[in-house]
Amino acid sequence: MRLDPRRFATAVTGAAAVALLIGILGAVPPVEAAPDSNKVTICHRTHSVTNPYRMITVSASAADGVPRGARNDHVSHDLSYTVDDTTYLVFDPSVSYPSNQKHWGDIIPPVRRGDGLNWNAPGAQAIYTGTGSSFGLCRRMSAKQFFDIEVEALPPGLTPDERNDALDEILEDLDDQGALEDDKIKDELDIDEFSDLDPTDLPERFDDLPDAPLGTPPPGGFGAEPGRQKIAVVVWFDLDRDGAFDSDEEPAPGVTVSLDAILEASSADVGGSSFLSTAAGDYVTDAQGTVIVDDIPAGQWDVAAVPPSGTEVTFDSEGTPNDGRAQVDVPADSAGFAWVGLVPAAAGAGGDDDAELARTGASPVVPASLGAAAILLLVGAGFLRRRRGAGTPSSMTS
Repeated sequence: MRLDPRRFATAVTGAAAVALLIGILGAVPPVEAAPDSNKVTICHRTHSVTNPYRMITVSASAADGVPRGARNDHVSHDLSYTVDDTTYLVFDPSVSYPSNQKHWGDIIPPVRRGDGLNWNAPGAQAIYTGTGSSFGLCRRMSAKQFFDIEVEALPPGLTPDERNDALDEILEDLDDQGALEDDKIKDELDIDEFSDLDPTDLPERFDDLPDAPLGTPPPGGFGAEPGRQKIAVVVWFDLDRDGAFDSDEEPAPGVTVSLDAILEASSADVGGSSFLSTAAGDYVTDAQGTVIVDDIPAGQWDVAAVPPSGTEVTFDSEGTPNDGRAQVDVPADSAGFAWVGLVPAAAGAGGDDDAELARTGASPVVPASLGAAAILLLVGAGFLRRRRGAGTPSSMTS
């Protein structure tokens, strides 16, 4: 059964308010230290003009250009397309690509060894962050999603042998990507490489892989600014557990978000490591479920949301279920973004718990009277407001 969004917002925001009040008293659940990282998140090109990039996380050594020209190093994925004396290094939705020349390069942020790839090409950072009309051009995909998108993008008129060769190449591409998120499915299929599979007779476990969550775009107006780095985080109540911020779902105010440094860029980029102590710490989402941290050092950051009492995580921007933690890569002069979806801990498959929540409006954990008191506090402070604009993020608050 689907919860009534308004009643659920009243109930769970009460829980969030109580969690915030408890946090003031020093009882916020602790956040684990930022994990060590030797990985980077990139946009890997497809051959689809509707889904031009798969967002994947790979080992840093798979995106640093060493050794030069290695096929499985994403720096070598530097195709481009030239028309009317203009060369397009990354996908451009305004270009009409011929079916046999869907050529654009990967997007790699320069946060570790090497200079990245196409990071400063026109439109690249908007695609990577998902700002404005670029939202969804680089998105998380399961291996099966990528396979299906590539099959759909095959040029027409292929002979059966040519088509079978093309299907084999798609599986080889999955292997070359080296996506860390694909390791689990390969273990479950008991294969070393996707190319071990017969593309004309894929196993049921591969065929049944669920789609990766779409998430939500950054807040309106958020983006890169010369001379500074920043991070935005959006948290919302993902009632249907699909990892997408739907127009009938509500933002989650009062949620603690922890920001911790994983890797600091060189002091020449950020002006010295002393800035780390002023950027790392805990922040609280505003009325629109948003945290924006300005003037952070360039580097890699660990973002972790603390689910309020009575709630749990559905997905986060790394596509991980039930985690609420994501690595955010922020090169110099760039903006990073993360998101987290929440649901009531007692909800999930529907049934009596959901029905009772919808009927009474009570939190599954927090007593209704205490939740109501916390809600009154938030209403009095102006925190509880409807999300502005169906299906779009709220504007940044000053």
